[in-house]
Amino acid sequence: MRKTNGWVGSRLVVAAASVAVALAAMVGLSPSPSAADGEITFQATIDGRQLSEVSNNKPLELHARDTPLELTVKNGSSQAVEVRYVALEGGITGFNFFSYVTRIDLQLAPGETGDRQFVLDLGDLDTHATGLLPSSFGLLDPNRSVMTQDDFTADVDGSLASAYGIFGVAIIAITGLLLAGALLRLFSNRLPQNRWQRGVYFAFPGFGIGLTLTFGFSVLRVFAPGAGVWISLVLVLGAIGFILGYLTPNPYVEDPEDDEALHAELDARLMASVARDPRETLQPPPPSE
Repeated sequence: MRKTNGWVGSRLVVAAASVAVALAAMVGLSPSPSAADGEITFQATIDGRQLSEVSNNKPLELHARDTPLELTVKNGSSQAVEVRYVALEGGITGFNFFSYVTRIDLQLAPGETGDRQFVLDLGDLDTHATGLLPSSFGLLDPNRSVMTQDDFTADVDGSLASAYGIFGVAIIAITGLLLAGALLRLFSNRLPQNRWQRGVYFAFPGFGIGLTLTFGFSVLRVFAPGAGVWISLVLVLGAIGFILGYLTPNPYVEDPEDDEALHAELDARLMASVARDPRETLQPPPPSE
């Protein structure tokens, strides 16, 4: 009779809870503007396009090359401020896959407006990401805290061999292994007896499928999955996987009484064979040379 180890199921449940906590934590990792947000405003033009004109339907195209940037900042606060850096970043699933920080040293008195014109060196962008990515451009103070920022969608002209492409391929491979392992356990009658544990076995492939769809939508330029989209995909498909695993049929467990009946039948056959031809079955072994 096959027994299910209880500690395996408990550890899987803990792991599932850890994944959920990590997803919630990653949402909270995005930088939050400082108290000056709303008092300091800016207009940025990147590669000839104003950020205010960028939308999900018309994303900002970024290429691996020197990219001109024009910036106008207005200090609408009642105190002097220093904009030490500007940051151009983009990523998905809580991770930044490209980040470019440039020092501009712009000091503004109350009510003052300042300009900067410079070139962003994006020469290695194609090694970092590809596809549609949620991105941001922000102003940073001397402590690198975000003073204010604009979020937009970037269309990165990169390579599938980039860090983001390799990340996506790894997600697909891991998802395939998890799904194959769960199905193998199902068809080989090796799933746990406990329904909750069976649900957890199929929840992880569901999480992976959600991440795979997130990566696919981004790389194929269907749309840029923001935090709300990819988290919803992961949680919904993980829940569907859990429900399917929960509803799988109970694994067949051999009945000890059936084993006893089988052994009794084998013993009876052996005794019948001995009674039918005792000379053949009880013949002494040949002498050794």
